[in-house]
Amino acid sequence: MGNNDEQQKPVTRADLDQLESRIVDKVTHVIRDLIDPVALSLLLAPEDDEPETDEERRDVAAAGAEIARGEGIPFDQIRQEFGG
Repeated sequence: MGNNDEQQKPVTRADLDQLESRIVDKVTHVIRDLIDPVALSLLLAPEDDEPETDEERRDVAAAGAEIARGEGIPFDQIRQEFGG
């Protein structure tokens, strides 16, 4: 598997059929992100390089504790409320 574009052959349906469905799902998600301009800009955005503040560390720890106590909001509920 090289990086030479001249040697790359198109991906066929037979190629995809050889992959596990979870891998195809992930690849499909990546492709959709690459054609969505907002998702692509987020993927290409530089990583936050500012140091984490003490307040941010406390907030993250508090959120983790809430989740550990079962106080988090299930993702399905968030998707339902926000139409995702």
